[in-house]
Amino acid sequence: MTTVLEIRKYHQFTVTIYTLETSMRQNDKNTNNVCEHETLTTYNWSYCLKKLTAIWISLAISLLATPFSRAGELPTVALFESFPEAFRVNGGPYQGTLIDTFKALEDGMGMELERKITSWPRIMEYLGTDRYDFTFIFKVPAFESKVHYLGKLGCLADIIVPHQGVEINSVEDITGKNVAFIKNGGFARANENNSTFIKSPAPDSPTMMRLLANDRVDAIVIHSGHYNRILNSHEPRPGMPENWRTKFGFPVVFQTYEVHLTLSKNSPHQDLIPKAKEAIKKQVESNAWSQALENYGMSFWPCPEE
Repeated sequence: MTTVLEIRKYHQFTVTIYTLETSMRQNDKNTNNVCEHETLTTYNWSYCLKKLTAIWISLAISLLATPFSRAGELPTVALFESFPEAFRVNGGPYQGTLIDTFKALEDGMGMELERKITSWPRIMEYLGTDRYDFTFIFKVPAFESKVHYLGKLGCLADIIVPHQGVEINSVEDITGKNVAFIKNGGFARANENNSTFIKSPAPDSPTMMRLLANDRVDAIVIHSGHYNRILNSHEPRPGMPENWRTKFGFPVVFQTYEVHLTLSKNSPHQDLIPKAKEAIKKQVESNAWSQALENYGMSFWPCPEE
C-alpha cells in the first residue's frame, strides 16, 4: 500500500516522499494486496519490486518538475564577498560597506532579512531568479528585464587617474599611454578590441595604485570608492614610496553608475516593494547609505545630475 509519509522542504524543492508499507499482519480489508503478504512468491516479489521502481521514477520526475519554492522563508539579500564590501578578519564576523548597508536596509524596512554572502559571478548567474530576492547593483539596461529597481542609494564611478604630470583630460587622451585596469572589469571589456593604448591588466586596486606610485604606468582606471579609501587611509602601504600620494593626478570620469536596491521579478516577495522603496527614501534622507561607505573610508561619487 502506498502512503504519503510527509512533505519536506529540501533546499528550494518541496518533495513528496513515498514509501511502501509491507504489513506483517493480514487483515480482511487488505488480503487482495499481494505486496502486504508476509511470505512473497518469486512472482509477487518481482511484481512489488516493479511497483516500487515505478513509484520512485514518478517521484524523480516530480522532483525535477517542481519549481523553486521559498514560501515562508525570510526575504534574502545577496551580498558579494570582497574587501571592503563584505569581508572577515581572521575568521571573525563579516564586516564591510555592504554589511552596514544591509543593516540600514533592515532598519529602514523594520523587519528581519536574511543575508546571503556569495561571489559576484554567482549573483550575476542567479540575478532575476528566485534564488535571491534583493541585491545592491548598478543600474544598467541589461538588467531591467530581470529586476525591479526600487531606489537609488548614490553613485560610484570608474575613474581614470593619471600620473602627476601626465596630461589626461578625457578618455581619448589615453592613446599611446600605458594604462593599468582591473582584469575582466568593465573597462577591460569595453576596450577589449582597442589597441590604441598599452594595456597593463592588474588583479586589484591596491596593485594598480602601487604601479602608478612607482612610476610603472601612465594612468590607472579604478573604482572611485576604492581609490578614495586607499588615498585617505592611514594604514601602511607596503611597496609604496613615502611620497606616494603626490604621484596621483586629477581624476577623469570614465563611467558613472547609479547604485540601486533591486528585487528579482521572480521573487515571492513582490508585496515588499512599497516598504523597500520607502526604506530607501528614508535612509537616503538620514545619510545611512553614505555613512555605510564612510565607515570604511569610501564615499559616493557625485551623480551626473547633481
